[in-house]
Amino acid sequence: MSEEITYTVEQYEEIKGKLDEFRGNNVKLMKDMDALQSKFANVDLDQYAEMMQKHRDQKDKKLIDAGKIDELVEERTARIRKDHNKVYKRRG
Repeated sequence: MSEEITYTVEQYEEIKGKLDEFRGNNVKLMKDMDALQSKFANVDLDQYAEMMQKHRDQKDKKLIDAGKIDELVEERTARIRKDHNKVYKRRG
């Protein structure tokens, strides 16, 4: 048999307030998600990644052609460090 739980008016108002806040946050998140989905609906992530790689390759080639190997190494190291930090932050 189940016991009936009773709440005071203050407890009820506190619980109701938390539920209303939770519901409001969910509605906002759903609207934000819909906005992002419509904004990026026509974006092909694989094609974007490929374009970004081509851009990096062209930039690297310009540095190599200009004899700026030290600058190229610095940029690549910075890129690797940035990628590493992203992964590290997700895990940490």
